[in-house]
Amino acid sequence: MMQLKIYNTLTEKKEIFQPIDESNIKMYVCGPTVYARAHLGNARSVVVYDVLYRILQKIFPKVTYLRNITDVDDKIIKAAQNENTTTTQIATRYANFFHEDMEYLNCLSPSFEPKATNYINDMIDLIKKLIEKKKAYIKNDSVYFDVSEFAEYGKLSKRNVKEQINSVRIAKNDEKEDAEDFVLWKVEKNETDAIFESPWGRGRPGWHIECSAMIFANFGDTFDIHGGGSDLKFPHHENEIAQVCGAYPDAHYAKYWVHNGFLTVEGQKMSKSLQNFITVSDIREKNLDGEIVRYAMLRTHYTQPFDWSEDSILNAKRDLKKLCDTLILFPELQNDENLNDLNLYDKFFENLLDDMNTSSALMSLQTLANQIHIENDKKIQYELASKIYNSLKFIGIDLFALIKKYLSAIDENLISQLIEERKIAKNKKDFKKADEIRNKLIDLGIEIKDLKDGSVSWFQTIRFS
Repeated sequence: MMQLKIYNTLTEKKEIFQPIDESNIKMYVCGPTVYARAHLGNARSVVVYDVLYRILQKIFPKVTYLRNITDVDDKIIKAAQNENTTTTQIATRYANFFHEDMEYLNCLSPSFEPKATNYINDMIDLIKKLIEKKKAYIKNDSVYFDVSEFAEYGKLSKRNVKEQINSVRIAKNDEKEDAEDFVLWKVEKNETDAIFESPWGRGRPGWHIECSAMIFANFGDTFDIHGGGSDLKFPHHENEIAQVCGAYPDAHYAKYWVHNGFLTVEGQKMSKSLQNFITVSDIREKNLDGEIVRYAMLRTHYTQPFDWSEDSILNAKRDLKKLCDTLILFPELQNDENLNDLNLYDKFFENLLDDMNTSSALMSLQTLANQIHIENDKKIQYELASKIYNSLKFIGIDLFALIKKYLSAIDENLISQLIEERKIAKNKKDFKKADEIRNKLIDLGIEIKDLKDGSVSWFQTIRFS
């Protein structure tokens, strides 16, 4: 059986993935807070776990992938007030935008997408349990988790509490008994449409309790994989563990914790103050194909920082052009029903099984393309080309979709005429005109190669805009 190795943040080592129940793998990934358009950092995380979802689906008979929607949050309330509308309208609008943006990046839909507002009662029940276990306390109608009462606090981030608190911004709050305690339920005295009834008064849940309650309601207290960005490791994921394991001491919660690296822009942290804040919508407006963006992200290992830059896109286009130009030589592949069998390149999939090493997997396909061009057996060439197509399609990149978009219609008579005119120019030693004709052919998407016997071969290529 194929074995997936994955880096587990909890144990700080790469492990062989051993599911709790092989008949149904359970994976949860923190989804968007829907108050604005998704930025590239959000997109990278979704792409990473989309690849993991695809790998798991190939290995196991069933994978249940949950990715939540946070539709109650201070930022959503503020956005609704600024636009003089309701939080529901804001959340619905940006959830729809999020789905459009992720579809553009060829991400599969999760098995289920729980919304926080549908789990308020579950959150209240979990908070009650924490109070009962003396892991939480009530103060001025709000409820706080008592970090001092949970001995394992910090086991995910591997730092002591004081170090963790000093490493992140935690707003001062005189209502709490200690700075590191975090809110489970906060009283709301101002009237908004995001207020819910609770045993402690009208208010709304804290952010951390939302994920814990949604996971517990759908997966119970123990499941296989929890994913998210590195920025969520502390305090969000640490607090999730504390909440469920505090309420249910025998719980394990997530067996494997997976965190993807940060995204930078031209080597700098993405921020509005630096005017380098980029949303997926910004990229779409530039008519940059989702396959190119996705490929660019996957050229970097998911645990490493990914730098969005002009070079990252140029490199992705260069690699994809080479692969597309190779597949152009085999147009019959498009109508080959066997392509649906997902006959992947062995080396490619071996790299994916090794902690989702997409960077090495993609490099293996470049090597495969080189092999095709030096192989003389047409049958072997065809088989290798099909593996390139299948392997990329498996991780959400359709080369024939790119070829269809960027391959221009050609006039073979015109090409023959231009090649003949170039030959005449070269014979007359008019190399300037010969170069001009070559460039004209390139503009038409035609590459030419001068052979030793004096003849010229040509082949069609794509040119990304």
